[in-house]
Amino acid sequence: MLNDKQEKQKDKIIHLIRQRIISSIIDFYLFGCIASFFLYIVGLAHFNSDLVPWLTLLITFIFYFGVIVKISDGYTLGGFLFKVKIIKMDHSNLDILFLSKRAFIGMFIYLASCSFRCTKFNSLGQFKFDEKFGTTVINSREKNVFFDQNEKEYYEYDYLLDWQTNKYIVYAFFILILFLLFGKIIGV
Repeated sequence: MLNDKQEKQKDKIIHLIRQRIISSIIDFYLFGCIASFFLYIVGLAHFNSDLVPWLTLLITFIFYFGVIVKISDGYTLGGFLFKVKIIKMDHSNLDILFLSKRAFIGMFIYLASCSFRCTKFNSLGQFKFDEKFGTTVINSREKNVFFDQNEKEYYEYDYLLDWQTNKYIVYAFFILILFLLFGKIIGV
C-alpha cells in the first residue's frame, strides 16, 4: 500500500507518462511527414537504387530524433508541445548518435513490448529502455531535478483503461485528421 507522498508521486509520474504518450504519437506523425517529404524529393531525383529510400529514412530518423533533440536540448517537436524533455540521469550532455540509438531501440522495444498498453515504469518516470540508456523524461517546468536511484518503485499502469489518456489520444487523432483534411484541401 502506498502512503500519501508515494501516491502523489505516482499520480505525478502517471501525468508525465500521459504527456509522453501523446508527444510520442505527435512525433511519429511528424517523423512520417518529414520522411515522406524527403522520400518525395529523393524520388524526384530519379535514383536507381533500392538502397536510397532506406538511407533517406535513416538520415531522416537521425535528423528528427538525434539532431533536433540535440539542438533543442532534449526536446522532440512533440515533447516541446507538451513540455516533455529527455535528460540523462547523470545530467551529462546528450549526443546525436546516442539519441538516435536510444530512439531506434526504444521505439521498437517500447512499441513491440507494450503497445501503449499496460507497462511497467518506475517512480523516476523511466521505462525499461530508459533504464538501459540511463535516461528519463521530465516536465520541463521542473527545475533542479534530482533523482534518488535508491528509492525506485515500480508501477504498472493500463493506459487503455485510463479515461484521461484516452481523452488526450482522441484529441491527438482529431488534430491528425484536421492535418490530413487540411492537406487534402491545399492539395498536398
